[in-house]
Amino acid sequence: MANLFKKLFELVAVAIEKKELDLARLLLNYYYNDVTEGRQDPVCRRLPLAEAYFAKGDLKEAAIQFFLSAKKMSRHDQAESAIEICEKLLGFDPKNEFACQLLANIYQVKGQPDKQAVYLQKAREILAEQQKESEARFQEVAPIFEKLIDNVTLGTIDDLIKVANEGDSKAMNKLIDLQRKIMKALVPKAVN
Repeated sequence: MANLFKKLFELVAVAIEKKELDLARLLLNYYYNDVTEGRQDPVCRRLPLAEAYFAKGDLKEAAIQFFLSAKKMSRHDQAESAIEICEKLLGFDPKNEFACQLLANIYQVKGQPDKQAVYLQKAREILAEQQKESEARFQEVAPIFEKLIDNVTLGTIDDLIKVANEGDSKAMNKLIDLQRKIMKALVPKAVN
């Protein structure tokens, strides 16, 4: 909980620095009303944080907080608010399959199969694209592993580890060199 408060006050400082005074007030009101007076509002607890991260430009953390807010709202009979939040999230993170799946679930509960189908299809497309990207990265890295396997057997690595654990500095240096070779071979390919 202390970490949450620390993040909250860091975001207040950023909001003030960016002259987002309404946002700073919202965050401070959240703290003083919901936290210090003991009010428990599990539905919208994360929403001010999401807005603050969004204003700060931390879109990854904003996406997480918006999604968690929408998910809670959908569980507390606030479907319309959850839909608005998911649509906002998809506005800046259009490949967020979690938001699409949540929208599909909400529309299923609301009895709107046409809208449910749209978001299920979008989630499938996003996941298929992510799978293709993962497979392409694997295809880039696979030849590197094949070369390493040709040059180094698992028995050799096990032997080096055993000897290194016994305190042999030469074996430890060989392990470190092997790790460097693997990283040198992998990092340039994986980063692209």
